[in-house]
Amino acid sequence: VALLHGGFSAAPRPGGGFLVSASLPVPAAAVAR
Repeated sequence: VALLHGGFSAAPRPGGGFLVSASLPVPAAAVAR
């Protein structure tokens, strides 16, 4: 996954899985999958 002109961070989440946050110059719905 490549993100341009934005920021991305992910951290382990208690109970399993990941807590992910992204800062992108586009609506989140456009990149959510």
